Amino acid sequence: MPGIVERGEKSPRRSFSGGGQGRDEREIPREGRGDLFADGKAARVKHAREALAIDPEAIDAYVILALSTESLGEQIALLREAVRIGKAHWSEAIRRPSQHDFWLDIKTRPFTRAVHNLALTLWERGEQDEAARLADFLLKLNPNDNQGIRFLARDWHEALGNRAAVERLLKRYGNETRTFVETPAS
Repeated sequence: MPGIVERGEKSPRRSFSGGGQGRDEREIPREGRGDLFADGKAARVKHAREALAIDPEAIDAYVILALSTESLGEQIALLREAVRIGKAHWSEAIRRPSQHDFWLDIKTRPFTRAVHNLALTLWERGEQDEAARLADFLLKLNPNDNQGIRFLARDWHEALGNRAAVERLLKRYGNETRTFVETPAS
C-alpha cells in the first residue's frame, strides 16, 4: 500500500458507487470513515488507510485504495484481499446463494463491488478467463444483476469464444442493450 499517494492523481472510476446513503456500519468503521468518498485521491487514500487501521477487514477501504493506484499489480493485490475477506465473511451465503438474496442485503455491497472491480482489472491486465469466471460468480450471487455485470459477462464470453456461456446469458437476460453513464476521472 505504500506509494499510492505519491503516484499520479489520475485514476479512472470504474463501477464504484460512492455516497453515504444506506451503507452498513460494518463496511467502514464509524471512527475511520472521514470522507472516504471525498474528492481528491490523497483524501480518499488517507481515510481508507485510517479505516483499515481500525478494522483491517473494511472491504470498501481496499477497493478505494485499489482504485487510487495506477499499478495494475497493486490494484489486483488489494482487490484480491478485499475479495478474500468478503468470501470468508459471506461463505455460508456463497455456498447457498438461492437461500440468501445477496443484493438486497446491503452489507454484501462492498464485497460485490470488490469482485466486480477485480474482474474489470483482471480483464484489463489480460487475465480474461478469471475475469469471466468472476462475472459468472457475481451473476450466481445476484441473478437479478443489479450491477449490470451480464453485459460484461456476455461480451467477455463472446471474446473468449465461449458460445455456450453467451447462449446461457442470452436465454436468462435476453438481448438487452446497455446504457452508459460517464463519470469524470478524479
